[in-house]
Amino acid sequence: MARKILKQLILSLSVTAVLSCSAGSVFADEDRIDALEARIAELEALVSQLLSSQQQAPAVSTTQMEAGAEAIAEEKVTELMAQHHTKEEKKAAKHTFKFGGYIKADLIYSDFGGGSVSGSSAGRDFYLPSTIPVGDAGESYVDLHAKESRINFKSTHD
Repeated sequence: MARKILKQLILSLSVTAVLSCSAGSVFADEDRIDALEARIAELEALVSQLLSSQQQAPAVSTTQMEAGAEAIAEEKVTELMAQHHTKEEKKAAKHTFKFGGYIKADLIYSDFGGGSVSGSSAGRDFYLPSTIPVGDAGESYVDLHAKESRINFKSTHD
């Protein structure tokens, strides 16, 4: 990777030198040639200085670089997973469900000794004097109902 950067630097310096040479007339005079040669010598000195500093730098093996990159990636994944779990826990805590209401069950036993009440008469549910049976044979009934029930459901999401 460092060699690639070095090659790019040398190429860009060479292109700069060529462009600076061709900026003036093609037939440059003697002073201009001396200035260009001095510039090229300066660039060569910079390149040799870069090469020597690169050789002095400690070499890092690819396994060390891969291990470092893997550790950084693992740390980032752990951090992202922790953030995800935190968001999911908050989301679950914000949503609530509630059930409520009541059920009123009635068990009614009716014993009609003076007669029978027709099948599903209103007299079995309510006290209506006109439905009271009068007669010979009596009957008894058991009625069970939950007519006054209320059931509700509540869902809250903050």
